[in-house]
Amino acid sequence: MGKGKANSKASVIKSILIVLAIAALAVGGRALLNKALTPGIDEQIASHAREANVDLPIMVNSDTRLDKIMTGESKSFSYRYTLVNAIAPLLQNSGYLQPTTPLPGVESTLPQHTPKFVLPAHVTQPLRSLEKSLIEEAMFFERFTAVVNASGFLYREIDLQRFHLSIKCGDITILGGDSGIGKTSLPLLYARALAGGEAGREGMDCLMVSVNPSWMDVRDILGHMNTLDGYFYPAESGLFQYLICAQEDFRSHHERSPIYIVCLDEMNLSQVEHYFSDFIQILERPLEGRTLRCFTKEVAGALCPFRAYSSLNLPASLRFVGTVNFDETTRQLSNRLLDRSNMIIIQAGNLPSVSLEHQGQAIATVPGPQVELQDLLQWRTEKPLSPDLAEILDQLRPHLKKVGCPLSPRVYRAICTFAARSALRNIGPYMRSPIDVVDYGQYRFRHIVTEAVHWANRSCDRFESWCAFT
Repeated sequence: MGKGKANSKASVIKSILIVLAIAALAVGGRALLNKALTPGIDEQIASHAREANVDLPIMVNSDTRLDKIMTGESKSFSYRYTLVNAIAPLLQNSGYLQPTTPLPGVESTLPQHTPKFVLPAHVTQPLRSLEKSLIEEAMFFERFTAVVNASGFLYREIDLQRFHLSIKCGDITILGGDSGIGKTSLPLLYARALAGGEAGREGMDCLMVSVNPSWMDVRDILGHMNTLDGYFYPAESGLFQYLICAQEDFRSHHERSPIYIVCLDEMNLSQVEHYFSDFIQILERPLEGRTLRCFTKEVAGALCPFRAYSSLNLPASLRFVGTVNFDETTRQLSNRLLDRSNMIIIQAGNLPSVSLEHQGQAIATVPGPQVELQDLLQWRTEKPLSPDLAEILDQLRPHLKKVGCPLSPRVYRAICTFAARSALRNIGPYMRSPIDVVDYGQYRFRHIVTEAVHWANRSCDRFESWCAFT
């Protein structure tokens, strides 16, 4: 009996152990199964990377494209980026990148609505009168003087005459002088006098461009082409749009086109040749060859509003004026620029003993017809150099050569042009003889010799004796 109870108890314990073992095996098997069926952390990371790569490549910003997400060591992600604007020109040249067809993901960075460029009304509308009486030069200069006086500015009359003659005779005029003397205001006043009763209309005033010391090439002043999205983005200066208006106005109206003036304020804060070199080269070419290439037309997309203006012609109605200071914050003007421009050093006029009545007010408007290119052209006189003036230039040649700055053919032609186009206009009491013409142009000789003396380290008394000779 006792032996049977013992066997029975052992049998129960054995059964319990068997049940527990079966239960343990069941739980362990399920855990092993779950572990086998559940992906590890590495596989989860890889899965997330695969899902994200479906939408790639995508533009992170205007310059950076995310191409691929990859799994790295230690349960981490790694990313592959491309600086698109840095390599786009290389890809374009190799034929791998088609700018007119944006890459995947670029659509999200393109502007949803790109406004169409619209020319001002005065450019597109036909002329109000087919015939117009020419404006006499003396009449215009009186208007110019009236605008200056009515606006409360004081300039020497000879400086106003020099500036007018420089605009009439050349494409680039540089204004120097002490700070605060009115260099920036002078082209604004002149443009207002040119506009007459049309002053205040869009595109009629002088375009003021504030030069930035960081400018390094022409794209800083004109704009740049994004080769990835095929859009041209004009610079904040507004010069690109202004040149378009000048070109289209001249194409539509020819010599009836108004005069367009661009003022580069503080132009030597940056090295002029860096951002203005293309203009310096193009402006001295014949009119039919004055083409400025802004970007490659094939790179521009079909929706680019400026696609038709990849190249611009600089018309005869366009003038550039630059204001300069000479201090520790500015760059020295090169002989290359000075040979192709007229430089005027403005001096202070007689200051009044009482406050100006018009001081601080806006630039005045004087009524009158708008000056057009045909007016400017008829103010010029094309004639051979007079014998007296030729003799003076012959006397100057050896002195200029001695100081290391010979009279180049380009400068000689500019002097002849200046003399021929100004000698018989009789504006004010000046320019009645060749001597007066040389006196008007003396600032140019003085600056050339000053540069030569500076670079050749010549003595000041030798320079002064030359100036006394002139």
